[in-house]
Amino acid sequence: TVIRTITVGSGPCNIVVTPNGARAYVTNSNANSVSVIDTANDTVVKTLPVGTQPCPIAMSPTGAKVLVANRISNSLSVIDTASDTVTKAISVGSSPYAVAFTPNGSKAYVANISSDSVSVIDASRDAEIQRISVRAGPSDIAIKPDGSKVYVPNSRFSLTLGSVTVIDVATDAVSKTISIGGFDASVVAWAPSGAKAYVAHTGSPYALGDISVIDGASETVSKSFAVGNRPITIAFTPDGGKAYVANTNSASVSVVDTGTDSVTKTIKVGNEPADIAMVPAKGPIPEVDVTPSSGAAGTQFSYQGSGFTGNSGVTSHLRKPNGTEFPTLQIPTNAGGQFTSMINS
Repeated sequence: TVIRTITVGSGPCNIVVTPNGARAYVTNSNANSVSVIDTANDTVVKTLPVGTQPCPIAMSPTGAKVLVANRISNSLSVIDTASDTVTKAISVGSSPYAVAFTPNGSKAYVANISSDSVSVIDASRDAEIQRISVRAGPSDIAIKPDGSKVYVPNSRFSLTLGSVTVIDVATDAVSKTISIGGFDASVVAWAPSGAKAYVAHTGSPYALGDISVIDGASETVSKSFAVGNRPITIAFTPDGGKAYVANTNSASVSVVDTGTDSVTKTIKVGNEPADIAMVPAKGPIPEVDVTPSSGAAGTQFSYQGSGFTGNSGVTSHLRKPNGTEFPTLQIPTNAGGQFTSMINS
């Protein structure tokens, strides 16, 4: 259910949210700006001018800064999230197409699709420290969960066909180029464990795409399987048991069992699905309040619980200051998962 529509700038392209959920940042590619949204009341509190045609955006792991890739002005705009101001513009390669931070936040990597290069950013100095040559048309950045490797898919057709460039984060050098076949490789995503990566071949507008599975240890293709037409986004569940692939020309999402690396279901969705986000399962957090917080021998204590399974029960294990345990109690919960109980010390 749509609960609110927020007006931002023209051509909203991408969005990131701070780790604490307080702010959202939206790139407006036609307005050359970033809208800052206060998520408490879902309103735009600030609009920041950036470079020309901003689209890719990345949030640092701590939430302290945001990097905005400006595709026409060939730069990154650095936003300080404490003040919501643009603090610097960093020159990078031609047509920055994707940007991502390492898990420790020390570096960021930028795929420059028109200059066949990857810019390495020192996040402490907000400066480009290296520019690495890769194969034709680098279109995405996927950093291994342990922060050791960067996978860069090369999206333009060449005599070598589809490939993924592997960059060693410690040395910022190309350690390997993985041939994956097909005509291009546009999107890559790591499983949460780092055991494997999925690479999407978008194929022609009229042909089915497919996914190449790269083994994270051997860095070789272990399997390929078909999905829908022009797969454009891959998202893994937090436990890595499934992956979801948005097929933009098929108006569908492929559900993949990552244990067998095979499609188990195809879900029809609206026209041109372009992105997928995993929303954590929400549920009440069990809590117990004790009143009073302390008391002499003979004091009667009341404790109330909430957030437990409704119409069920909890087992109470309480210890005295000397380490001995009160008698174990079985306390029923009501339909709302709440309970109230009394005990004498």
